[in-house]
Amino acid sequence: MRDTETTRGRKRWGVYATGGAIALSAAGALWVGRDGASVDGSTSSADGDDERPAPARCATTVVATSLPETPAPPFVAPRSTLVVVAQAPVDGLVRLADARLPRTLDAATRRPVGAAGELSYRVTRGRPSVRIREEELIVDVPISAAVEICKPLGPLCPTYGRCQPQLSSRTVLNLRPGADWILPPPSLAVTVGSGCTVAGIDATARVVEAAATGKRRAQAEVNAALKQLPSLVDRGVAWLSRPRQLGASAGCWRLRPTEVNLRLPTTTEGTLTVGATLAGTVGPAACDDQEIAVPRPPLALREDQGPDEGALRWARVLPFVDLKRQLDAADVDGVATVHAVRPHGMKVAMDVTFDGATCGRTWIVATPRRRGAILELASDMPEVTFTVPIDAAPAPTTELDALEDLPGLSVTAAWRALDPELAVTPDGIATIVGQTGVVRVAFDPEALMPPPPP
Repeated sequence: MRDTETTRGRKRWGVYATGGAIALSAAGALWVGRDGASVDGSTSSADGDDERPAPARCATTVVATSLPETPAPPFVAPRSTLVVVAQAPVDGLVRLADARLPRTLDAATRRPVGAAGELSYRVTRGRPSVRIREEELIVDVPISAAVEICKPLGPLCPTYGRCQPQLSSRTVLNLRPGADWILPPPSLAVTVGSGCTVAGIDATARVVEAAATGKRRAQAEVNAALKQLPSLVDRGVAWLSRPRQLGASAGCWRLRPTEVNLRLPTTTEGTLTVGATLAGTVGPAACDDQEIAVPRPPLALREDQGPDEGALRWARVLPFVDLKRQLDAADVDGVATVHAVRPHGMKVAMDVTFDGATCGRTWIVATPRRRGAILELASDMPEVTFTVPIDAAPAPTTELDALEDLPGLSVTAAWRALDPELAVTPDGIATIVGQTGVVRVAFDPEALMPPPPP
């Protein structure tokens, strides 16, 4: 209860009446009075701030009441979302593809082609280009060849014809994964820009065959990389679900994801961006419990761009037994003693004994509400308010560490505090606090991908 001015070591309590109902002044003492008059007969003001003489002890008596059992509804942990936006430079993807694809796709020297002589060729590729088109990742690779034909004359083979056919290879990867997180196989095609005929021999078909050999090699490598996607998702979800420190003494929380919403990739100003929202609940966890088996959540796709922020919300429950103890401590001079506190639907019931100007024991039903760092229990009738301090401070900024085994990641998290909310649970009063913000991950594709096979 709220304190008032102290005189001669004793608390002085204000007195006012509201239609004969029990009321609590700003000082926190409980009285019963007549309409518009204090217990000692003096007229009270509307706000009860004026000085009044204290009434006699037990001038009025409350009527004992029983209270039917009205349990609180089952407490559902607040829904949380963690928004992760990952970005990578397109140039990095190009360099990655450039480093993993062989420069020379095929080559042959003095291959007999009948009466025309012997054919030599070398098929090479140029620098790849990478772009996003709607739901598809498109990689174009220019292919060129140098073709020569010679006529053997003893140990020599003078060249008498040359040409340079031009081809291109296009790989199209659909970026819409299935429910099992598997991407469909890519499609690869080789097209001929300009053919090549030397001494009546069409060398284009041989160059296309060489390019197809390189295509099959690239397709096998892409398929092998795609098979790693589910395990990469598992590692990322496990990392995002690790316990996070909220402060020196606030313990740790962890996200328990139940669904992942994926935002399909886009490219803007040379940057590839992909977003994901992990939806689930946040709860307390041991700070040293880093090795946690997290099942892979089901996948959903966000057709729109969606919000840029998510909210992590968790509940700090003040048990009823602790609430009773703190309410006792808040009451001064034995004016009120709280024997029990229990849920009463969405409200709180308190078994209270009054010993002051008003005496007696009764049940009071109160509505919890928060005023800053103070929890108020304001009863409907009689009009009595108890107070107790609560931990409603905003959570500190949460720093997310980069994966030690994935040094190509750079992680930043920008958060701001949410206003706390209150909820009555079967076990106590929960203060729901949290943060809203977004985790941004910049990654270097070259550092994240394993080296190419020898």
